[in-house]
Amino acid sequence: MAEAALSSAELALENQRIGGLQIRVAILCTLVQICDGYDVGSIGWAVPPLTHAWSLPPPAFALAFLWSSVGVVVGAPLAGLIGDRIGRRPLLLASVAIIGASSLLTAFADSLGMLSVWRFFTGVGLGGAFPSAATLAGDYAPRRLRATLIMASFTGAPLGGFVGGLIVSLLLGSGSGWPVIFILGGAFPLVLLPILVLWLPESPRFLARKASLSVRQAALLDRLGIASVHPPSAWVLRGQCARGARRRHLSLGCSEVSGKQVQNSGGHGYLLLP
Repeated sequence: MAEAALSSAELALENQRIGGLQIRVAILCTLVQICDGYDVGSIGWAVPPLTHAWSLPPPAFALAFLWSSVGVVVGAPLAGLIGDRIGRRPLLLASVAIIGASSLLTAFADSLGMLSVWRFFTGVGLGGAFPSAATLAGDYAPRRLRATLIMASFTGAPLGGFVGGLIVSLLLGSGSGWPVIFILGGAFPLVLLPILVLWLPESPRFLARKASLSVRQAALLDRLGIASVHPPSAWVLRGQCARGARRRHLSLGCSEVSGKQVQNSGGHGYLLLP
């Protein structure tokens, strides 16, 4: 019975129509990726003014780049484990909150050590946000368009880096100090957070395995034509599905780590300057 319900749920998701719900999820996930792209680039944009403000040579800031990457490496696999237990939506909300708070606190850093600490926590948030957003975008896409919608949401990262870089260059050129980079990087995720709380739904795959649903969650599954699967007969299948989701999440996390290294290459190049 449970196996049939899960198969029915997968069939419904694989053949769902693209409508307002699916487009809304894709747009919200793209906005999260924009936060990701901006915050990855922010430390690279901040190094030139920081070298003058703190009288440090550029190579000294390699420590901040390192701890940012370590944060992503820590956050990505942990996010997969946590998301299997509490859901993709709360994980994504927590990750966006961590990105926003850590970036704002970075603006008040007064030493290289504190800068590295806050960049580590920002990396942890980025490690959770990137794969969670991609997973949600994929869950609300039919099989035939899943890759297209996920890749479309991925465009938010380079867009955040490009547009963010232009805005930062204008602000720094007009006399603003380096903290404005991280104030913007923290403000956007925190403004986005209540929007996500109101309009971002939970993963239907997670809800279909959940023992008890709220009225709103049940209505969401009904809208997608999915019936929930209840224990105890679903426990084994639930574990199998969770392991599969965790592998996909970890794979996305590994892809993110590689992507972050490429995106940071410009900043790393600056560190080689005397």
